[in-house]
Amino acid sequence: MYFEVVIDESMIDDFVLGEGEKMELVEGGDLLVNRPVTPYDAFAVWLYSQKNRLLSS
Repeated sequence: MYFEVVIDESMIDDFVLGEGEKMELVEGGDLLVNRPVTPYDAFAVWLYSQKNRLLSS
C-alpha cells in the first residue's frame, strides 16, 4: 500500500530532512533508471507510474 500526497512545489522549502544525506525532486523514470534505490521502493514507484495501465485491465 502506498499513499499519494499532492503538494505544491513551493512547499518543498519547508520540508525537513530527518534521515539520509539530501532531498531533491526527481521524476519517477529518472529514479528507476539512473538512481540507486532499494527494490521495495523501486517497486512502489513503478506501481504508481503504471497505475492507469494496471487499473484499466
